[in-house]
Amino acid sequence: MVLATNPFIFFSILYECLDGYGFTYCKKHLALLAIKPAPTMSEKRILWQPQPDNAMQKFREFVNQKMGADFRNYQELYAFSVSHSEDFWRLFVEYIALPLRKPPLQILERHTPWRKSRWFVGAEINWAEIALESRRNSDQLAAISYDENGLRAELSYRKLYTRVAAFAATLKAQGLKPGDHFAVFMPN
Repeated sequence: MVLATNPFIFFSILYECLDGYGFTYCKKHLALLAIKPAPTMSEKRILWQPQPDNAMQKFREFVNQKMGADFRNYQELYAFSVSHSEDFWRLFVEYIALPLRKPPLQILERHTPWRKSRWFVGAEINWAEIALESRRNSDQLAAISYDENGLRAELSYRKLYTRVAAFAATLKAQGLKPGDHFAVFMPN
């Protein structure tokens, strides 16, 4: 028998039972919380299953090839990601071909407490460049804006890339360098 999923209710009634409400009260209320046993695997209907040739499968094969391993399923790959987290994340970055401007000096710099640990120490990446570079020659719509008067403006990826590059060049010409801060005042 499986108890209801709300542990607060279950423990509240259990506390009342322990606090002297009597056996009949406890038996009645705990019985109300009881539900049918969970169905067996043969009784469960699978709602979704990934295709055999999916992204996780391909990544697992990549890890197996690179590490000389034989991870046969998600659970084994997950266990590897926990026990060898530095190797796992190094391989993941390699697999997705993340275009780092500068490679990491160290994958993980462990600290106590854990939240102070640092990942990919020394690596550099330009997210704007990654987002725009592959579409820099595309006339597909990148953004739509409306001004306060309701005037609509559209911007293609090609135009967006050109404007971002021009703005970056202006900032560099003004002497802005990595680590500097600046603010922009503009409409939403």
